[in-house]
Amino acid sequence: RFAMRSFRRLSRISGPVRVAVRGLATVPRHVAVIMDGNRRYGQRSVGDKLKGHAEGGRRLHDCVRWCLDTGVQHLSAFAFSTENWKRTPMEINYLMRLFTTKLEEIKEIALKEGVAVRLCASDKSRLPAHVQRCFEDLEATTATPNPPLTLNLCVSYGGQGEILQAARRLVTEAREGRWNERDVDQDLTEAEFESRLSYPVSVDLVIRTSGELRLSNFLLWQTAYAELIFLNKLWPEISREDWDLCLEDYASRKRRFGK
Repeated sequence: RFAMRSFRRLSRISGPVRVAVRGLATVPRHVAVIMDGNRRYGQRSVGDKLKGHAEGGRRLHDCVRWCLDTGVQHLSAFAFSTENWKRTPMEINYLMRLFTTKLEEIKEIALKEGVAVRLCASDKSRLPAHVQRCFEDLEATTATPNPPLTLNLCVSYGGQGEILQAARRLVTEAREGRWNERDVDQDLTEAEFESRLSYPVSVDLVIRTSGELRLSNFLLWQTAYAELIFLNKLWPEISREDWDLCLEDYASRKRRFGK
């Protein structure tokens, strides 16, 4: 009911919205965006669903700037899921080419603004070698201590796969003698397990576009206590006004964490 309430309220955005974001008492530290609706946008706007992905990439550039302007410290973007490998070879090849182009553009923005960029992949091996090299170069080039923003690009990623990957790391450590049965019973905490995840930073706010009301296997561990906002707009249509209103909605909520 709460998610639907936000969905209905935010889906009625039309025209400029006045939001004093800089005056908010609470800004989410980590925002995760499910960038849904690129193909529908491309089909509707230019008659080519694949071209919607390029426009979606431009909106991600905008989103990075909005984070810097509003004080968000971590931005996780769901760019390509492990389930997306089921799409047609033509679309997958297009997306892999687009990644190499967009990563260069992101690098330019990141170096200018001091943003650190990371790849979060639960199945990195499926990415073509040249795409993996692009990500490795981007991570190395933008690595910086205490950046104002860390952009976490989730590509070939699934939340269940990430959790399974963390469990496998613990099994490997146990085989190497770093854990024994007593250690696991007494010392294996949620924090210890979380540290084995690809990106162990709890999410404060999830924003999903296109009107869909689900997480779609995205950052399942990290979003355990996240606030959820669903927008009835396609990802390329999201505006700065929408972003500001999402942050205002988040700031109005009382997060009790079970208390």
